[in-house]
Amino acid sequence: MRTLVLTSTLFLASVSTALAEPCSLNLITHGTFHVDGTCLTFVDDVRAEYEIADFPIYDGIDGLTGTIYAEFVGDGTCTTSPAVRICNLARDYTRQVKGTLVFVNLVECPGYVVRTEFADFLIENCDDFGSDLCVPENLGRSLRATVFVDTGVSICLGLERSTLLDYSFFDD
Repeated sequence: MRTLVLTSTLFLASVSTALAEPCSLNLITHGTFHVDGTCLTFVDDVRAEYEIADFPIYDGIDGLTGTIYAEFVGDGTCTTSPAVRICNLARDYTRQVKGTLVFVNLVECPGYVVRTEFADFLIENCDDFGSDLCVPENLGRSLRATVFVDTGVSICLGLERSTLLDYSFFDD
């Protein structure tokens, strides 16, 4: 009985919240967030761009991938893209990152890392790329990468254990 009461209370609370801020859901798309100063945009997988209205910019949102459930709210204020308000966000565990290839020699987790401004992503699948990626000649090179971050418990303190899905080198 206690479970039924708790479930009913949670359901009513979620319905009340939804009714307080109605959302005319008219966009569902998967893509990546990008931060440019105080402007937050979302570029979906077919390269359509949307300015995100009324959503906080926080550490880690730049490069975050996921599916947005949103409504159109007019024209953008800092881009020429249409503005949307996010009704719901389903985050992925994949990230689009831009950084530098480095080698860390930590006792618990040595290896090649994509070093970004906010986090270090340990590449756990260097062997998948033969001698194209994880070689001393590439150290210090800038790259864009898609990584799948393992969020499980780890002894790799300060490193995001990651499976590299795709990458490309670029010149600064």
